[in-house]
Amino acid sequence: MFDGLESGGVLVTYCSKSIVRRTLQAAGFNIQKYRVHREKEK
Repeated sequence: MFDGLESGGVLVTYCSKSIVRRTLQAAGFNIQKYRVHREKEK
């Protein structure tokens, strides 16, 4: 995946598993975590 992404490209994923984050980092990705707040539906 890393080699197929263009320079400056962005890969967005939603995953809470730390093994996924560590694997992506080992492949060369720069990881940034963001908190997303969703409103609960009534």
